[in-house]
Amino acid sequence: MFAIAASPAPQKRAQAPFTAAEKALLAQGRRLYEKYSCRACHGEKGVGVGDLRRAYVKYSDEQIRNYIRNPRAGGNQIMPVFGALIPESDFPALIAYVKRLGEEAAYYDK
Repeated sequence: MFAIAASPAPQKRAQAPFTAAEKALLAQGRRLYEKYSCRACHGEKGVGVGDLRRAYVKYSDEQIRNYIRNPRAGGNQIMPVFGALIPESDFPALIAYVKRLGEEAAYYDK
């Protein structure tokens, strides 16, 4: 008989409390996540048709930005191509929120 060891649950990163600037950035990111209808596929918690769990450790900010702009280049034929629809000024907040959402989803999905 084989025994399968369960993989350890993701550990939540030890973080200092968010600064006011970080809170503002995440709040703006949440608004952008709604504005660009990210929740329709990624869900309110970051887990839906598109799974954001662990995106914060898998991808750099630049990789996330490039993927959002052109998911076809990464082989995703389902996600809309946002190209120039999202202005560069929106990306820092949107990326921060996507990464935070993915971190929370990984932590709470045990």
